[in-house]
Amino acid sequence: MENSIAPIILVLSRNAQFAKQSNNTIEAFNERRFLRKREKLMKGKLILKGAFLLFAIPQAQFKYRSRANAWLSTSTARI
Repeated sequence: MENSIAPIILVLSRNAQFAKQSNNTIEAFNERRFLRKREKLMKGKLILKGAFLLFAIPQAQFKYRSRANAWLSTSTARI
């Protein structure tokens, strides 16, 4: 009787391991997809922020404008 139960338990444990592995794979895939979307969003936000700083600041405030140029060049270099 013990011999007939052992193969069933072995199959069930293998199925459980496979299900766990595939679940981990799906979770990892979703995590990578989320991170890629977030990275694209952050790049877009940085570019928009830099463009706003460059064009929204009046010409009279030249020192702030040069700071915005420096900030934009360093932030795009980090990406």
